[in-house]
Amino acid sequence: MPEYEGNRAVRWLALFLLLGFALSPISADAHGGMQQNTDDAVITLYQEPLSLVIGEHVALSFVFSDKSDNRLRNMPVKLTLIDTYHGNAKKDKTLLTKTYTTDANGIINFNYTFWKPNYYDFDLDFRAANRDQQAGFLVQVSGLSWLAYGLMAGTAALGAGLAVILIRKRTTVSGRRSV
Repeated sequence: MPEYEGNRAVRWLALFLLLGFALSPISADAHGGMQQNTDDAVITLYQEPLSLVIGEHVALSFVFSDKSDNRLRNMPVKLTLIDTYHGNAKKDKTLLTKTYTTDANGIINFNYTFWKPNYYDFDLDFRAANRDQQAGFLVQVSGLSWLAYGLMAGTAALGAGLAVILIRKRTTVSGRRSV
């Protein structure tokens, strides 16, 4: 008995969708609310979104306080953003160095868009309790953006639509093609 054409199209569609899900990433890294302690200060980093991906606008807030949880207001802070090179610090590349001043709440807001998947280091140099202090935060930026997820979903929808068209075109009823 000849194979029903619709069954073959459904099998191809199932294979297409299975491969799409198998090839999509299944993990995400989330970083947020990280904290660093220096001799006289506590710096907390909050970021939005929590999982950083290339091409997305990132808002980072560095909150500076002393050990008694009093905010460190109007304090100059030198922020250095470094594109790190795993295993060889000599290849690290400084992307930005800028001096900011904490606001009335002891916060520095920093906005950035990362265009390359990698680890990035935020080095902070400041003076608290009449002593020079340093802190650093390492963040990871993933290579797959939400745009890529959208493209995968669009491709799956296109595949499903093509399967429906193939089923309709290939299905035969009484020796004639149905429309």
